[in-house]
Amino acid sequence: LEATGITKFLSGDRKEEHISKGHIVNGMLVSDFYHIKKTHGMKVSDIIYRINHNTKRVVKVDKKWKRGKLYKERERVMKYYSKDDLLTLYFNLNRYIKDKNSSGDYQFKAVGAEIQKGFVDIHIPSSNELDEYKSLLGEDSNCWYAKAIVHQKIFSSDKGELLLAIRRGDGITKRAVLKDLILFGDVRAYIIEN
Repeated sequence: LEATGITKFLSGDRKEEHISKGHIVNGMLVSDFYHIKKTHGMKVSDIIYRINHNTKRVVKVDKKWKRGKLYKERERVMKYYSKDDLLTLYFNLNRYIKDKNSSGDYQFKAVGAEIQKGFVDIHIPSSNELDEYKSLLGEDSNCWYAKAIVHQKIFSSDKGELLLAIRRGDGITKRAVLKDLILFGDVRAYIIEN
């Protein structure tokens, strides 16, 4: 995510990048490495999670720089383990959630969701809630809708509430909206079809 225009100026050229690397097992993405890089003016923050599936351990390395000088470096073993990180979880939701048409609440573990001890809440909207999702994400009969609640600040969002339109066939998130960001409003993401 990257701010542009006047928002870029007001936010101090804030950028946030999430990278996931891993492998595929039985059609499911499995994370081995999750990297969050944030820049804000002269400040850079790098958070790297290394996931060892044999020992079921997640090691977090957190580094912070200001004006090119490293001023904080910390490494610790997390108190939770998951095969998913915050990115792979969204790609795997289509297989995890069997009934996509009935309202329901689910909880999954994901590396990177620290405030809730690794848990991410997923909400499938009721028919009464569905209109809001469709107005923000667009109506598409080939998609099912969900809200992911990460319970932490993502790109200056209050709670990290991400609305998703997920394709039924391949499970790829077609559209996403991160709601109510300070200085940004809603951040919207779309898949660009070739």
